[in-house]
Amino acid sequence: MEPSWTLNLEDIKSSFSSAHFVLGSSTCEPLHGHDYNVKVAVRGELNKNQMVVDFLKLKPILRSITRKLDGKFLLPTKNSHLEVFEKDDHVLLRTLNPIKEYLFPIEDVASLPIKNSTVEELAAYIHSELVPHVRELNAHLEISVWVGETQFQGAWFPHWEKAF
Repeated sequence: MEPSWTLNLEDIKSSFSSAHFVLGSSTCEPLHGHDYNVKVAVRGELNKNQMVVDFLKLKPILRSITRKLDGKFLLPTKNSHLEVFEKDDHVLLRTLNPIKEYLFPIEDVASLPIKNSTVEELAAYIHSELVPHVRELNAHLEISVWVGETQFQGAWFPHWEKAF
């Protein structure tokens, strides 16, 4: 049976500002940043309090995840076109094609288990971090996360065709 309710959450305190570049086999965007917007959709049945999930419990979970990304360089640790070296309190990044090097203080880097710091990968990452916590609130919920570089440009993971 399909869940009958979808709860949408867009919390301004869950937005984050980060630097990144998208790195492919023969391209590397210039280092730049975005003020990312995050939305969460939760589908399920109403609980005994007539809610899909309590906003007051969901917001701090989402904020704790995005807070770790705010003000950081988003490092895609699974990118095969990038070499990463940690030395003392710095991270040295070397792109392979074209060859560029970046040196960051380690506290300014969010190392993420993703292939690239695209909105698609960021939505999937936040989803993977959010799901275990939301499951503790209600094990029968379906969750989708949207990350946008602007309010009009972003990606949902996973995308529900019937929900939007």
